[in-house]
Amino acid sequence: MHLDDTSETPGCICVHCRHEHTHSSGDWTPEPGDFSLCIECCNLNVFDGDLRFRKATKKEAREANSMDELQDLHAAIMRAKSVPQTN
Repeated sequence: MHLDDTSETPGCICVHCRHEHTHSSGDWTPEPGDFSLCIECCNLNVFDGDLRFRKATKKEAREANSMDELQDLHAAIMRAKSVPQTN
């Protein structure tokens, strides 16, 4: 998973930290019910019917926790956040 491979998405606000998202990883177009991890706080968001973020239900959170792809993305975000930024 490369975090620098992105696609534009509708502007979404993380329901946990309020970070604005305008891109997604990979060549992917979101659909209602799809999961997304916040690049800032790494919490789980779910796309609603208007392709805006909402909080995951307990059932959705359990499902997301069992998905290898989301776990890999979570690990990639955490690794990227631990690398010192250079100007």
